[in-house]
Amino acid sequence: MTRIVRSGNCRNSPKNQLVEDLAVALLTGDRQAVSGLVTDDVQWTTVGGEAVQGRQALGDSLQGVEPAGIEELVVLHVVTHGKSGAVDGTIVDGGRQQGFCHVFDFANTRGSTVQRITSYRISV
Repeated sequence: MTRIVRSGNCRNSPKNQLVEDLAVALLTGDRQAVSGLVTDDVQWTTVGGEAVQGRQALGDSLQGVEPAGIEELVVLHVVTHGKSGAVDGTIVDGGRQQGFCHVFDFANTRGSTVQRITSYRISV
């Protein structure tokens, strides 16, 4: 079972909550949660990897993600402003620690869905 530690930065900000939820869903492969938080034409770019275009393709790319392999997921910071947001933290996967950062562009200033995601992961 994955131990998830949330940032605590989301109590009064629905946008912060949305991007934190989306970051956790991406890292744990929760396709249903991801699908509800992104636009139909979402673009996901993993730095050093290929870009994925569209909600269905994004969900398909998460099919191989196994949350059971992640021992711990710690969200350190959640920040949003205007049409952008970012979440960073660490994961422990198979005894290896990695840092991550997801940068999000909302579809509108209300911040109800995400249209673009850029993700970074690095071993620490």
